[in-house]
Amino acid sequence: MGGNSLAHFRKSLVHWTKGHALEIDVLDEGEKVFAFNVTRCRYAEMYRELGIPQLGPILSCSRDFALIEGFSPRIRLTRTQTLMGGAPFCDFSLPCRALSRHSIGCCKTPLPHAADGMTLRCVIAPNFSSCR
Repeated sequence: MGGNSLAHFRKSLVHWTKGHALEIDVLDEGEKVFAFNVTRCRYAEMYRELGIPQLGPILSCSRDFALIEGFSPRIRLTRTQTLMGGAPFCDFSLPCRALSRHSIGCCKTPLPHAADGMTLRCVIAPNFSSCR
């Protein structure tokens, strides 16, 4: 994708909408926020056709938050409704925020010699003030 800005994410939607897998209406393409509604989701249609609509939110919708978190620490996903949950559309809002001068991120990492087999690894990342 060439980067992790809102602009890069917007460009990546061409892959998600290929073959009309998702149909979207863009609401805001600002420098600090990207907002859109998903008005058709072929994934939701597939789960319904398979007779397992209850798995759609678990297998598809829930991963959206992790995807955004991994894409950029500056972007947060806000969504209040989904097609799979019975709403008329999914509402995605992706605000971009500047991080503090240094942000600290911690995660559990496997470490064979730690008592519980895990250790907490923290990293300090430089500030990303631009959301472009």
